[in-house]
Amino acid sequence: MIQFLEFTIDQAIIIAIALPIVAVCLISLVILCFRNGSGSMLRRYLSYLVSPPQIGSHSSVTPEDDKGQEHTARWREIKVKLFFFYLGTAIFLISITIGEFYEVIFDIILPVSQGSTEEMRILTSVIFQSPFSAGWTGSLPWYGQLPLPSGLGTYHESWSWIFATAAFTDNPNFLGSVVTLLLLMSIGVGFVFLLPLAIKRIRHSFLPSMFFFMTGMVIFTKAAIGCMAQVLALAYGNSTIQYGLLVITGDMIPDLSQVLAIGIPIILALFALFTLLGWKLWQKHYTDMGSRRWFMLYVALSYWLGLALTIAIL
Repeated sequence: MIQFLEFTIDQAIIIAIALPIVAVCLISLVILCFRNGSGSMLRRYLSYLVSPPQIGSHSSVTPEDDKGQEHTARWREIKVKLFFFYLGTAIFLISITIGEFYEVIFDIILPVSQGSTEEMRILTSVIFQSPFSAGWTGSLPWYGQLPLPSGLGTYHESWSWIFATAAFTDNPNFLGSVVTLLLLMSIGVGFVFLLPLAIKRIRHSFLPSMFFFMTGMVIFTKAAIGCMAQVLALAYGNSTIQYGLLVITGDMIPDLSQVLAIGIPIILALFALFTLLGWKLWQKHYTDMGSRRWFMLYVALSYWLGLALTIAIL
């Protein structure tokens, strides 16, 4: 198994608690230094993080203007477009990675035990296989020597072990209760990352507002997207889940069609919600319709690409 990054369970939980606090404190410090650093070089560099870059400057250059001014304006417009491209890519990658991390955190804090013995699962570490794929190592109490793996180093991805367990558990409420808990935790922590946008200084600061919005959106929707990706892969992608000698297919999992029927409206409703929120947020930085449409396209691509990447990795 390829390991991109690994944390102990305690380290992962501490990071999960500290991350939003550190992000708010660090960004508040950046905004404070920008506002109080009048005329300094530090303020000039911080302005790239706090102030939205001017767009549409080339259109203001008339044919009568000096050729040098026209060339400068055109070159500046190219630099602004490159800035938006690289910034959008960086925020997408960071938000997806943070969302993947929190999905594992939601998983490992679930109270999972075997119904007959009340024996709890054993967790050893959180592992990133890539920035887009993470899980935990350990063992579930219903694992035996065969056909399931019993070692503590067994790697589990969140929705894989959940749907695999749903295929052979005698608890009819298992899948529904786990999905509900993960959705509620995902919404709760996503709201924590969106909450700083209620602070005017953060909401009106360009890069901080984009970071909290995109990260909040990914975390808020991560459980729903992860669940739906697994359902779609099992139902329509000929995907299987394998632990040891046990291979689970979609037709072995009860209520799969019911999860699909409920999940699709949720996914669409969440997309509509964050499209609306993104529309409102962008108005704080730009008022022109052209840039707003581009940002809406960026939000849509980030949302659906996150789902597509999750399905592709399964």
